[in-house]
Amino acid sequence: VQYAHARASSVLRQREAPDHADLALLTAEPELALLKQLASWPKLVESAAIAHEPHRIAFYLVDLASHFHSLWNAGRDNPALRFIIDDDQATTDARLMLVKATSLVIRTGLNMLSIDALEEM
Repeated sequence: VQYAHARASSVLRQREAPDHADLALLTAEPELALLKQLASWPKLVESAAIAHEPHRIAFYLVDLASHFHSLWNAGRDNPALRFIIDDDQATTDARLMLVKATSLVIRTGLNMLSIDALEEM
């Protein structure tokens, strides 16, 4: 989980995420899996609080980190799936928003568990 946050932070140090982007450009399987995982965050937090089961947050963060690492590795294997594509600003912006959202959820989840999120490792 910490490594996923550090990786996301490294991407965001290279380029700042925009305020708006067309997320419909995110169509690759690893992108969609990460989006789906992020979308489940609010309901997960609510259910963990109601049930007094903070371990749900820890398990969620492990799953989220796994999805992020899958997307990272897909970009390593396929240049078209990299977070930053110099000649495609629209897709880059969408992916940077995805990275920023992932970083924010990881940082927030770790803070809920009284753990500081690492910016680099």
